[in-house]
Amino acid sequence: MQVCYEYHEDYLFCNFFRGRPGHKLSILMLHGVSAHKDTWLNMVNFLPKNLHLVCEDMPGHEGTTSSSLDDLFIDGQVPQQILPGLIDVRISHKSFYRKLFLEIVSEKFKYSLHQNMDKIKVPTEIIWGKQDQVLDVSGADILAKFIANCQVELLENCGHSVMMEKPRKTDKIIDDYLASVHNTENNKKLN
Repeated sequence: MQVCYEYHEDYLFCNFFRGRPGHKLSILMLHGVSAHKDTWLNMVNFLPKNLHLVCEDMPGHEGTTSSSLDDLFIDGQVPQQILPGLIDVRISHKSFYRKLFLEIVSEKFKYSLHQNMDKIKVPTEIIWGKQDQVLDVSGADILAKFIANCQVELLENCGHSVMMEKPRKTDKIIDDYLASVHNTENNKKLN
């Protein structure tokens, strides 16, 4: 994995990447509130080396800058988790996370995710832990209902952080999903 910094509008984005975009699918891995791109590192080691992967720091997190609170809103996520060992990293951003949380739970953004799910037009894999205590597992079915070409995998004995709790299982699901998407695309080309 290589680190890359790129300017876009008012932001300096930071990401890890491996490989180059091409004829194979690319994977964009996004973290949740109060996490960062490093969250994916344990897992990406098990994915095929020929994949183009990008693990992006979201605005206001770790290596990516922020501009205004409106630009930092992350649809549908509530930062209730506190994982041991990660508290120190978050303390310096405490006021940012507080403002972000209050924005997320405000009436203005209450249904923002629901109102925008139909904009996702690419094949999508949802991987969710059945024992998630941060976001109810029923959210996976809601996403699948409103995102076209969406597939859901629920992991047994797994909580909120599937990529950290079950990295090999998550990798296997992603590998299988990519193979099925690749086969579907090849079949479309043949027809």
